[in-house]
Amino acid sequence: MKKFQVECGDHSGTVEARNEFSAWRPIRRARCLNEPKRMPPIQERGLWQIQTEYPTAHIEPGPHGEGLIVVPGFKLCSGWLCERAEGGCEPANICTVLFLRPCGFPAARPEHFWTDIRLRLSDRSMPQCTNQGNLPSGFPQWKNMTWFSWHLQMWDPNRDSLYTYLKVIHQRLKPAR
Repeated sequence: MKKFQVECGDHSGTVEARNEFSAWRPIRRARCLNEPKRMPPIQERGLWQIQTEYPTAHIEPGPHGEGLIVVPGFKLCSGWLCERAEGGCEPANICTVLFLRPCGFPAARPEHFWTDIRLRLSDRSMPQCTNQGNLPSGFPQWKNMTWFSWHLQMWDPNRDSLYTYLKVIHQRLKPAR
């Protein structure tokens, strides 16, 4: 065993190790444990792109590594109604959109999305491929939402991001159908 002097940011000292590489290992591990957990760059870029249009958008961490992307202030086109709890409907022009960033993203693509209000079409019927009962698992704070079962036909994990999926949601909600 040899002694090595190592310095890395605010970590420094003398370490006994067989070689220089293994001398750095405890320093790197200590630094990783003390740093806040960050998203992989492709996820950060996708969230940053979303936040350029929707500054209050954020991720709520899930119990199993997934994340719920919450996009408040999402503008709806004309033709949407909001079903009130006491009955009846009123025009809807803004909502919060939510979608899951699955474990394994970006190789695992997002599927489905929700709106925080019960959306109806202008004739008061349910939109295509929707349901009122399916809530995002692991996020009990979100209730009374409209679930859109909307599956992507193409997804390239090297190119597509969270922002790409938000654009898919834009396309699904415009026009109201």
